[in-house]
Amino acid sequence: MKPKVIGTGNKDSYTYFIFRKDQQLLFLLRQLLHKQTPWYESVEGMVYKNFETPEEIPEEDLVEHNINNMVDEIYNFSGEDHMIDIIFGTSKVFMICTMSQEKTQQLRAFIRDNCSFR
Repeated sequence: MKPKVIGTGNKDSYTYFIFRKDQQLLFLLRQLLHKQTPWYESVEGMVYKNFETPEEIPEEDLVEHNINNMVDEIYNFSGEDHMIDIIFGTSKVFMICTMSQEKTQQLRAFIRDNCSFR
């Protein structure tokens, strides 16, 4: 089952998505962060237990979070040309992004291909 987008919007370099909170969303966020941000900063806490390169990370070092226990938590991932905030609420997850138009188009295509909508 694909994660469900229940809201979205954008203006210039600012884009946001609102997702229904379910465990499958964490898998999608991992994929997304691997595409948008450098490994050494995107993996902290949320995805992996260490800061090694992706090729060196064994499957057993994956951090498995229960998304239902992630309430009122904010994760920030930023680089030279982007900033992504992911906010976990009680029943929704908000992703707020500031990035170039090109990266925004890539992000929207990724979400469109990997999520379901209302």
